[in-house]
Amino acid sequence: MTSPNPYFRNNFLEYYYYETKDVVYRTTFNVSKSFLASGFKRYLRFQGLDTHCHVLLNGEKIFTSRNMYVEHRALVDLKENNEIRVEFNSSANYDIEMAKAF
Repeated sequence: MTSPNPYFRNNFLEYYYYETKDVVYRTTFNVSKSFLASGFKRYLRFQGLDTHCHVLLNGEKIFTSRNMYVEHRALVDLKENNEIRVEFNSSANYDIEMAKAF
């Protein structure tokens, strides 16, 4: 059975549960020893992280994003083996908390 189109009428209400969940994206990548020895500055560039998130490289927070339409570039120290972790916070929950604080 297929789900109804979430963009039709008020079907989006059936999917609201997912709007209230935080999501974590994680990946690993390797960098060669010769690249690390090159002496070049190293940046990670992100073009549009969906609204509210924290970006961590090898367990260290490198920045926080609060706007999808802003490009982020972070000067980073890479290792041979690296992990990027992006912790996306629910926009719905964030908005509710901000409304309470207001």
